[in-house]
Amino acid sequence: MNMKVASVLVKGSARDGDNDFRGRHFAGDRKARFRLLKQCAKAAIENECAALVLPAGFFAVSDDKERVRLEQRLKTTAGLDNLILALGIDVLDEQSPKGGKKRTAGQSHLPYYGYVLHSGRFVIGPVAQVSSSTSDGLSAEEAATAIKDRVAKFGNGRRQSRVALAICGEVLSSCFRNEINNALDKQANKETVEDGPAILFHIAHASVQLGGSANESWESKVSELIDGLPLNYVWAFSDHIMALEHFGNGKTVDLVRGNAAEGGQTRLTARFGLGEDEDARMYVYECTQASRP
Repeated sequence: MNMKVASVLVKGSARDGDNDFRGRHFAGDRKARFRLLKQCAKAAIENECAALVLPAGFFAVSDDKERVRLEQRLKTTAGLDNLILALGIDVLDEQSPKGGKKRTAGQSHLPYYGYVLHSGRFVIGPVAQVSSSTSDGLSAEEAATAIKDRVAKFGNGRRQSRVALAICGEVLSSCFRNEINNALDKQANKETVEDGPAILFHIAHASVQLGGSANESWESKVSELIDGLPLNYVWAFSDHIMALEHFGNGKTVDLVRGNAAEGGQTRLTARFGLGEDEDARMYVYECTQASRP
């Protein structure tokens, strides 16, 4: 099974601190974000991509009522065609407009929401982020409960698309990684039809260190997640980052990857700027997956 996946990295602003992407000139600018969304979708379709992944917090709203209105608008947005789209909406704390919350004891989730959209409906979402660090106390039971709404299958006849969703720092939790890979394994073992796209979307907020060996690097956690993916699944990542590129150990880090042990291979085929001031960059990957025995 071959497919193409587009990942888009988006700039924030260094003016108001470390990559402030939620401000009124960025995720809070609804008109500008919809223009960028449509440009990204058009480019992905022109490059024959099956899926497009945008960051967590691609949109920022002031309250849940505004979030629900935005969700309805997303479902009726023209120009998405049959593209599988993953992105996030953040609900901002009035006392802390830049967000940056952490989960605390007794708190079921954070005010950050993720979605996977296809053909005018959410096949996943709205789902709220449930963890943000290795130390926020997410249990295996809590992770399993959250992940029930994070794995979906859709399509017609013998071509079924499979998708899953992780939001930002959830993947730092070993319980979350184990439970989502377990869920994907169970789904894969039930498959009796010819597979379409199979993607674990990982939407993150800002300036994630995907490579390197520093303490704050996510490299080992992300690699463990990818190494646990079943046959034909790929991991597809997006976040806000000023450089519009991720580096680790002096090399560019790929944003779409498969489990090499399961025969998954990905290859970057195109990269180019988008947006009115080239404040986003699209990376197009061709994914070649092993045939089911």
